Amino acid sequence: MAVGPILLFLGACIVPMTAQDAEKSFSTSSGTWLYVGGSGPGNYTKIQDAIDNASDGDTIFV
Repeated sequence: MAVGPILLFLGACIVPMTAQDAEKSFSTSSGTWLYVGGSGPGNYTKIQDAIDNASDGDTIFV
């Protein structure tokens, strides 16, 4: 009789943990690289300008 609640508890704990691991392993970055400094076309001269123009997932390289 005590086996049912124990299995229910274990299932409730294990399933969310495996779902979190699966989500992390499939995440991808699709952002843009924003460059500060240097002489390339479209490079920012100020870090704040790059931050202001960044979107979620973007990477700012200084």
